[in-house]
Amino acid sequence: MKKTLPAAVMTAFLLFLAACGSKPSSAAPATDGPATSFGKDNKLGGQAAKGRGRDAPMTGADAATLLTTTKLPDLFGAVKPLAGYKGKSGILLAFVDTKCPFSNVAIREMPEVASVLEKHGIASLLVNIGETEAAVKRTYATDVPVVYDTGKVTQECWNVQAVPTVILLDSAGAVAYQGGAAWAGVSAAAEKMLDLTAGSVVLEAQSTTQG
Repeated sequence: MKKTLPAAVMTAFLLFLAACGSKPSSAAPATDGPATSFGKDNKLGGQAAKGRGRDAPMTGADAATLLTTTKLPDLFGAVKPLAGYKGKSGILLAFVDTKCPFSNVAIREMPEVASVLEKHGIASLLVNIGETEAAVKRTYATDVPVVYDTGKVTQECWNVQAVPTVILLDSAGAVAYQGGAAWAGVSAAAEKMLDLTAGSVVLEAQSTTQG
């Protein structure tokens, strides 16, 4: 069920519109910890992402490769490829930061979203980009796994032009959904991906968009 935001809250969101909508890589790099981005075995690189443009979809080959080559630490320091988090039916990646209010709404709603998707074999993962290790570790308290990149490589290679950006991938790494955290759209994409009847995947969290 879509909820209507109070006028005051919507006004506050609009004040942050430009910041959330701009490419996160325009921010200064994090400096309070070691840069954590994927290693030299990355086979795609930022140039491929830059060539696609803001709204161009990820290709299946791109995404499948990036799931394997993107290796980021979690909140406890363990490092493994994003593919290691994938469920039997796929994975939902939510690229976020802690500064954008739209992104914070998505972060708060992810446990509910993840709980529904888990019933259908779809895992969920929050990917924080472009912020310091300290900022990440003092912010997140969620049942959804969190990984982070203090640098810019992940956002460039995944073509993250705004936060939150959500990408739903099937078990083979093909892209079923890419866009803002509009949960109705994610629901419909998941149903199509899994060949389920309409209404089988119900995400009642408040729909958000990219800033």
